[in-house]
This record gives sequence, structure tokens and C-alpha cells, in this order.
Amino acid sequence: MSSITLIASSELPDPLQPQPGPLWSVALHPSNTELCCVGSSPITGHQVNLYSFPSLDPLPLPPLDISKRTLRCCLYSPLSSLTSTLLVVGSFSGSIYLLQSSPSSPPSLLQTLEGQESEIKSLSYTPTADILASSSRDKTVWLWDTETYEPLSILTGHTGDVKCCKFLSNTKIFSAGYDGLFKVWEEDEDGDWSMVQSLEVVTGNEGDGQETLWCVEGVGSGWRVFLGTGGGETVALKEEGGKYEVCGRIEGKGEECYSVCLPSVRAGHGGVLRSEGRGFGVYRERSGFGVEGGGVMFRKDAGVEEAHSAEVNCVKWCREGEKIVSVGDDGRVRVWKYDIG
Repeated sequence: MSSITLIASSELPDPLQPQPGPLWSVALHPSNTELCCVGSSPITGHQVNLYSFPSLDPLPLPPLDISKRTLRCCLYSPLSSLTSTLLVVGSFSGSIYLLQSSPSSPPSLLQTLEGQESEIKSLSYTPTADILASSSRDKTVWLWDTETYEPLSILTGHTGDVKCCKFLSNTKIFSAGYDGLFKVWEEDEDGDWSMVQSLEVVTGNEGDGQETLWCVEGVGSGWRVFLGTGGGETVALKEEGGKYEVCGRIEGKGEECYSVCLPSVRAGHGGVLRSEGRGFGVYRERSGFGVEGGGVMFRKDAGVEEAHSAEVNCVKWCREGEKIVSVGDDGRVRVWKYDIG
């Protein structure tokens, strides 16, 4: 059995001072030297936090001329480096903010993208960073050309909030959301994007939230894709004959699974990291075990039941897959060491 230990935690202010609001999202810089987390501040309305990684020393951040609405998601461009950084932040207002920085200049607002009518739920880049995707409560996914920052395409088809989107390659993107549907979109030879699959992953009673798909994660060839559900399950998909189908499930504990993360190939392990109420767990495939129909079974390799004092909203692997970052409703960001047993 592997183990997980806490190595750094952001400090909360004096109990007599206004307390921080929830943190919704965390992103790691491609250089593995800093991280950003966003949420809601009771003082300013919005909240952007930058820290060194893994020590969590606060990094300087001047006042930003952005919406006072809560910030929902954040993402570094994969082209960010030690000399030039581009950070993208999505707001409840429907705006997307591009923040640029360098070692000699702190983050400043480069550009604001407008168009979607409601809360930006998630962001995703193509591997080469030529397209930025944003999913929204307005039931759409917008694809933005990162040369001009004009919309390339607007993907429609969901009947509720699009909670998440994720590029698997430069020509394929996943989306999922409140309607319980996992959708696959591809670009054709003419540069047009269209839906090639829509899969109902979870069934539940209308309005009970069980069927909501909160997050989607896939890396590399997409051999495995994972979805976090409103019922707490994590559903595994595999591609078979050009279509995705359910191949396994990690059972839930009745709490929403808001976040799932897979390590990069360079990590050397396939640990499925997911949020579980106030904690999180790492799961591994059980080699040599299966279920009827060629399914896959998973075992819990390690976990922390009370990682935060309130619900965990986002968990991420670091690039090498030996550290984990978590943020939650308690306003804290924490870094953990994962030791493979």
C-alpha cells in the first residue's frame, strides 16, 4: 500500500479577520515551479492566488482589473516557461481573462475574451496550445484561436451546464455536464468541428444530481477516460472501434466527485486521483482481475479522508506524479507527497 503525507499548506488568516472563500480550481505551471488557485473572496469578490511550488510561499500579485464576480477555473498555457507565462482564468461573469507575466514583471491583464453568456466552468488547451476551449453554464463549448483570440467554433448539443471540457489531441475534445452526457467532438479535414458521439454514462432520477458529470480526464492516446459523477462514482471509459464505452467504475461514497486527474506518462504510474468529500484517493487498476464483459476493476492504493475541513473541489498531480495538490471550500491549498508502496 502506498502512502500520502502533507508537506505544505497555505496559512489561514487570523480567526478575527474575514475568512477566505472557497477555492474552486488549481493549476500547476508547466515548469513545476508555481501554481495558481482561484475562488471567491469575501473582500474583493474575486480571488487569484499564486504560490511557489511545492513550498507554497505566496508570490507577488498586483491588483487586477477584472470582474468582481467569483473566479471559477484557471489554466496555464502549455507553452508557458520560466521566462514567459500565460495564465487563463474563467469567471462566473462569463468572461475569460488572459494574464501574462515574466521574471521581471508580475501578472497583468493581457486580454479579456467575451461571448459566453454565463459562468465559465472549465478551460482546456490543445497540446500545442493553438486552441483554447471554454465550457459554460450557457450549455456551450467555445473554441478560441490563440493567435487572434477570435472564436473558431461554438459547440452546441448539451441540454444543461457543460461542467467540463478536455482536449485529448489537436483534433479531438471531450465535454460533459449536467445532462449526464459524455460527448466527443472532432475536427474534420476542412477545419469544421462536429459531434461524433454522445454517450449516457449515468442514469438517475431527474433533478437528483446523480447523473451530473462534473469532470472529464484523459491523457495520451485516450486509452482510458475518466468521469466524476454527482453520485460520487468515477466512471472509466475505453475506446473500442472508434467509439467510447464504459469499462469500469470506482464506487462513490455518496458525495459528488468534483475532480479527477491522471498523471502524465513520464510519472511512470497510472494512479487515478479523485476527490472524495473532504478528502481524496488514488486508485490503481487491479492487474489480472476483470469483470464480465471485459471490464476493469480498481483498488484504492492510498488516500486522505480528511485532507481539508470542508469539501475538496480540485485535485491535481504534479508533472512527475510524486506530489498532489488539493484545494477546497475551506480556502486552503495543500501539497502532498505520494510514496508508492
